[in-house]
Amino acid sequence: LTSFDSLKCICFIASISGLESHGHPLYSAAKSATIAYARSTGRFLAGKGISLFAVSPGAFMSEDGYWGRLAKENPLKIKGFVDNRLTASKMPDDIEVANFVFLLCNNHSLNMAGSNYVFDAGQGRGW
Repeated sequence: LTSFDSLKCICFIASISGLESHGHPLYSAAKSATIAYARSTGRFLAGKGISLFAVSPGAFMSEDGYWGRLAKENPLKIKGFVDNRLTASKMPDDIEVANFVFLLCNNHSLNMAGSNYVFDAGQGRGW
């Protein structure tokens, strides 16, 4: 929860897995619920001066995460994924995702109430 002047901001981290199936069904279900909760609660809280929204990243590189470990073990698999699934032709890293969240939190407004912002380098196919 960040506060700038009198307007407060809450950002949920969801995933594109909540919008289309990527990975385990339980993970997708949990992220779908996160997006739905942000959508309904964000609308409710906007009337109380609180901006609540979600960010749904796709795959991103983090040294200790799945993609970071895979990059060390099988860099050709990462290259194939990027070439075939990411229209941006580059996988974002954890700092880029964090900067996007920070940007939204620093520039939020009540007009963002319940919104879900996708940050996936073009990975998503379902919307």
